[in-house]
Amino acid sequence: MYENLNQYELLKEFKNTTGPIKEQAFEEFFVRFTPLLEKFAWKLGEKDIKYFLAEALYIALLKIPYECANFKEDKYIVNYIYKSIKSEYIKLSKYNRKHDSKDEFDDSVKSKYQSNEIEYNLLLIAIEAILNKEEFELFKLRFLITIQK
Repeated sequence: MYENLNQYELLKEFKNTTGPIKEQAFEEFFVRFTPLLEKFAWKLGEKDIKYFLAEALYIALLKIPYECANFKEDKYIVNYIYKSIKSEYIKLSKYNRKHDSKDEFDDSVKSKYQSNEIEYNLLLIAIEAILNKEEFELFKLRFLITIQK
């Protein structure tokens, strides 16, 4: 549905809609930026970190000032998202260096979505749509149960 849209049109769709349409637009952004998310997750040595980086992608999409004339060109949108994801990667990398590098990322890295339940649930729905049932169950066991404690 959104494969033929450029970044700006997809961003407008994401910003101006709610519900399932917004989720679909986010899923398309997630698919488009998966190689970048996987690159930074690989650098950190954990596949699960990709979903923390996906959170950074979602936040970047919410914050992009798409009304600005520059953001009508795809290169500015891609650059904004790249810098947001890289910033999150650097934060996680510093956290990893601070703690024992042999340990997995501690569950004390809390999701920013705890304070904003609507966006948190939207992200969960998007992640559930991308993962198969077994992967989603593992995701819930690893991240969601520890967040609720």
